[in-house]
Amino acid sequence: MKEIGFRKTIGLVCLVVLFPAMALAFGGQGRGGGQKGPPEAAIEACSGKNVGDVVEFDGRRSDTISGTCQEKDGMMFAVPEGHRRGGGRR
Repeated sequence: MKEIGFRKTIGLVCLVVLFPAMALAFGGQGRGGGQKGPPEAAIEACSGKNVGDVVEFDGRRSDTISGTCQEKDGMMFAVPEGHRRGGGRR
């Protein structure tokens, strides 16, 4: 009898420990797996600017990107020229 209770306790402890660890391990790998929100360079480029101002910032591949400052949810950031609304690849 005591062995069955001990096994249940060990099994429950394993679930309690492993479930959060798995959630952290697979957390950012949902659909697309990429970064959420604009890159830091796009945010910095519009610091102190107004909506509609044209700016340039360094892209992820060390290229220079031209964009227009826009505001969404109280955050100002540069949107690259030719950017499709909704963002994802097709």
